[in-house]
Amino acid sequence: MRLRGDAGFTLIELVAVVTILGIILSIAMLYVDRDEIAEKMDEEAWRLQQLLQMAREEAILQNQQLAVAFSEHQYSFERYTGADWELISDDALFRPRGIGTFLHMSLVLDGQAIEFAADAEQEQEDDPREEDEEEQPPRIFILSSGEISPFELTFTDEDRRHSLMLRGELNGLVHIAERRSTL
Repeated sequence: MRLRGDAGFTLIELVAVVTILGIILSIAMLYVDRDEIAEKMDEEAWRLQQLLQMAREEAILQNQQLAVAFSEHQYSFERYTGADWELISDDALFRPRGIGTFLHMSLVLDGQAIEFAADAEQEQEDDPREEDEEEQPPRIFILSSGEISPFELTFTDEDRRHSLMLRGELNGLVHIAERRSTL
């Protein structure tokens, strides 16, 4: 009588293969997510760079003073009316834009780190003397002469693995100055 050989895999072998495939897919998805975040960061920096160049041209052609006001997750363009800064909301190009909650911005103006509105509101609660003063957002000024406030704007992801710095020079040149990724 002939013994019949094993035909198939044991349950332990199947579980081991499924576990290994799960680990490999998890690692692959982790790298895909990182690439998407870096790509989104590049896209946002490029968009802002182009918008700043267009705002500079608009300021020169229209003989207006413009500004970009920032908070931690968004920015908006403003026009100086002679007395105050007015939000530009009727222009599709210069409409307010959010960058998503998974990206953060930090701004350095004239060599000084600037705190955004969310941080400033907490400070205002701590100091009752400032209740009457309306908190002004940090701004990059775009003058009708073509000059731009010198700045360094850094985009960073939530876990600070990717960062990208956009730098603006007084002469109006805006460029991506530094890109970092750590995995």
